[in-house]
Amino acid sequence: MIVSAALMMAMCVAVILSGTSSPPRTALVGIAQDMPLADSLIHAAAELPVEHLSAVLQSWQDQQVSDFDSQDSQEMLAAIPSNIETVLEDSGKLCAKKDIIFQKFNELLTKLGHEQEVRNTTDKKLHDAKQAALKAWLDGESAYRLQKEKVKEARQGARYAREMYEKWSATVKGTQERVDKMKAQYGKELADIKLERDLIHEILRLLGIMEAQPLDDASKKAGGYAAKEGASPLTLAEVKGKLSMLKREAANTHSPIDVSQVDSLESKLASFAESDEVKKLLGAMLKALEQRETVINKALAQTKTQLKEHTEKLVSFEKQVVDLSNAADKAKQAADSADLQRQKLDGTAVNAKEAYKTEHAEFVIVSPPAERAIYIIKTIMKKVEAFCSAKTK
Repeated sequence: MIVSAALMMAMCVAVILSGTSSPPRTALVGIAQDMPLADSLIHAAAELPVEHLSAVLQSWQDQQVSDFDSQDSQEMLAAIPSNIETVLEDSGKLCAKKDIIFQKFNELLTKLGHEQEVRNTTDKKLHDAKQAALKAWLDGESAYRLQKEKVKEARQGARYAREMYEKWSATVKGTQERVDKMKAQYGKELADIKLERDLIHEILRLLGIMEAQPLDDASKKAGGYAAKEGASPLTLAEVKGKLSMLKREAANTHSPIDVSQVDSLESKLASFAESDEVKKLLGAMLKALEQRETVINKALAQTKTQLKEHTEKLVSFEKQVVDLSNAADKAKQAADSADLQRQKLDGTAVNAKEAYKTEHAEFVIVSPPAERAIYIIKTIMKKVEAFCSAKTK
């Protein structure tokens, strides 16, 4: 190895002395491979131009990359010979050319530093791009899942509203049927009540029972109200005819007037001198008709109120069905859009990940030799400085 190194250095020196502009690439590679890098740089730094020294470094770095899988840290440390002081002693008039050598080394450090800075910046940039793409994809995935939940909720809401609409639709139909039935049934009953009331009022008119009419002596003795003086037998017959009609109505309908009440009235009616009992019986009949009419009207009003409330519920759920169905459609459109965006972001994230993976795989191989080359040059400069300072003392 020592013989080979000496031969290579001799070749370089011969090339320099012969005035050739640059040694062949194979010669420079040989320098880097046949002797430790520091040894090569120390012996060649004074004579070789910076670009040739840079080629020596690049050859050494390329070799380190090629041997990346097989070498260890101890092999890299071998780039600096353990007997570097001896190498410095053998280098001849090194200290006289120290400034030139340091100038070249500083140019090499600047170049290596710039390359390493670019390398580190690129690695960080691609790493940041990968992380940003991943975050964007996660945000897109979250937005997509949120829209999917909105679609699910809107569809569930629309389904519930539709079920409630169908329920209230059936309820409204049933309530409307009850209202129609009550109107038909109660309409006839109310007509019967009106007829019975009119008959009773006619009987009261014929009998002359009026609160504002003063009592005559006969009526006072009879304990009641008297009819008009000189009433003809025709009037009594007319009253009996009205009572017969009233009795017929009470018997043939669901009248609140009982037939027994009409029978009692007929038994107590004596000529035209009516007792208070006749008035009470007729008043009780009117009261019964009024109560029944009140019950009918109240029942019909309550059912109509229920129909109104049920219809309002139906309209409300009908509106909810439309609104929630529209919301579900809009949410579906938003979810589809979010899905497309998510897929796009996923592609970007995959590409960014692959770009970083490819670049970083190269970075972890190329960067250490570059850092090591910088360290070696700085170490040489430190050793040369110490060596030359010692020589001057």
